[in-house]
Amino acid sequence: MIQKMSKIFKLITLLLICGLVAGGCSMSHMSGSVSGKDSLKGKNIGVRLGFDADYSLSKRSDLNVVRYNSYSEALLAMKCGYIDYIALNQIEANHLGSFIKGVKVTGEPIDRAGFVFCFNKRQKLVDEFNDFLVEFKTTDEYKDIMKRFTEFSGDDFESKEVPLTGTGKTITYATSDFTYPWAYYDVNDDKHKGVEIEIMSHFANAKGYKLNIVGENDSLLLLRLSNDTADVVSGSFSDIYKEEAKMNDVYKMSDSYGDNDIYLLERDKSEKMSLEGEVD
Repeated sequence: MIQKMSKIFKLITLLLICGLVAGGCSMSHMSGSVSGKDSLKGKNIGVRLGFDADYSLSKRSDLNVVRYNSYSEALLAMKCGYIDYIALNQIEANHLGSFIKGVKVTGEPIDRAGFVFCFNKRQKLVDEFNDFLVEFKTTDEYKDIMKRFTEFSGDDFESKEVPLTGTGKTITYATSDFTYPWAYYDVNDDKHKGVEIEIMSHFANAKGYKLNIVGENDSLLLLRLSNDTADVVSGSFSDIYKEEAKMNDVYKMSDSYGDNDIYLLERDKSEKMSLEGEVD
């Protein structure tokens, strides 16, 4: 069944960035392209407040980080010339690029990171998962998941169901319902789907665990680990926060299951910045 989540997300974003097609803005702040993280001195970089790019670039003193509540605000600021670039992960960049003309991803990543699961620190489940991940990354199933994930361009993600076969201990897996395509709830099929759902299902099957999947508000996911109401959680978490996780000592991050590199989105001066097509 064709997923509706991308269309819903796209519609919301389109409504928020209607300013992109209304009127023109001065481009006085715009400058030339950069080719790497060392060419950003003095640049104004837009980030989404509290997201991984914000955390990554906040450690740098050679550039000016400008924080926005949404990418729609950052896109409008970039159109008007108030910022030079928007920093975000590649999946997010692909999604925005799929329906906005006049933007492009520039060069190599400016920071390297990976996507992870977070585990209850009072258990050894994270060690089991990391051991599983080493072998799983050599399988055709993993390669297929990553191919679909990395090629996701903002259109419908081809999620595949992994039937659960475990008969042993039950582990509770709390996940976001709204981090498409990482993890989301498909109301049409009444099922949790996405990249992280598939990976965790393969892990449970490999170890013989029964898997209890529960949807949760993003802001409460890590709280479930601290109050022992979940064994593992996910929601497009990045290991860019690994030092913070160690200091908090509330949960344990797994090894990375896939790349979460930070890229720059810039103006493509060869065409006007506008919406691409319509949501059907």
